[in-house]
Amino acid sequence: MIKDYSDIIDLERPVSRFPKMSRQARAAQFAPFAALTGYEDAVKEASRFVAEKPLLDDHEVERINQILRDAIEFDDAVDLIIFEPDFHKSGGRVSRVTSRIKKIDETERKLVLENGRQIILENIIGIKTEDSSLDQVPW
Repeated sequence: MIKDYSDIIDLERPVSRFPKMSRQARAAQFAPFAALTGYEDAVKEASRFVAEKPLLDDHEVERINQILRDAIEFDDAVDLIIFEPDFHKSGGRVSRVTSRIKKIDETERKLVLENGRQIILENIIGIKTEDSSLDQVPW
């Protein structure tokens, strides 16, 4: 009961009533897709490391304040270790900033640097001038 297809082998190929698809349109049917939109971004965000803010005792805070006052008085450049809070997760990152101090805004509790950057005083966790050291950094 083997058919040899001799009855249809010489027929013309049927013509579709639909317009012919471009190669790009045909390939798009088989392209991978993201079943969970945003899942990759959520996994990256969850795995991103953030540091906890170091806590300073009153003595360390007073030493930082004294060095800030001296730096303003003598117009010294300061090397600040600051904590920058993360806006998406609990925690943040620790970074270093070097500049001269323009002023301390007591009402806003901010340090205004010569380069225009403003730093919240509570986020300063270490400070160094030429005459001081970073030994008050808590880690």
